[in-house]
Amino acid sequence: MRNLSIALSLSLLTLFSCGGGESETTTENEVVTIPGYVDLDLSEYGYELVIQVPGEDQGLPEVNETSFGKIEIRVGKMYGIEIADGPGDFALLKSDLDGDLVYKSKILSEDSTHIIYEREIPDSGIETEYHFFYVANIKDRGRYEIQNLKDEFYSKTAVEKMLESAKTLREKQAGEVVGEQPA
Repeated sequence: MRNLSIALSLSLLTLFSCGGGESETTTENEVVTIPGYVDLDLSEYGYELVIQVPGEDQGLPEVNETSFGKIEIRVGKMYGIEIADGPGDFALLKSDLDGDLVYKSKILSEDSTHIIYEREIPDSGIETEYHFFYVANIKDRGRYEIQNLKDEFYSKTAVEKMLESAKTLREKQAGEVVGEQPA
């Protein structure tokens, strides 16, 4: 009986110390560089973060704060993301996709940090939509949801490039000077 009690206690301790079995990846603030991309400092918008976005050859970054506390970043016609504080609830996203009465959705790629999916209205002639949802856990900063802008149509390749960019999100270091800010 005593061994059973010890085994049960150890199991519960392991379960709670591991976050209930959910996997959680934390970005270790490593600097990632994508060829042709530049650092964008988001501190002006209340986020002490830096992200890589397409360089000037694709267009100048346009950054807007929404009334919902999100940051929207657009560069040219093939790059548009939003960043927000959030829990990164993959189960809720999947439930929303499954329960959509208009769109048929299919998950194309998924791991513990992201989902890439397509949505279409069958037999409508409307272009298939591609989207991504990425969750970044920035050490000492929190959890952020990054996804493509929903009011734009992007190709699957463009969505994959935006996801690659999202994975560069990192904490801005104290005293770090990041390139020019957009006007």
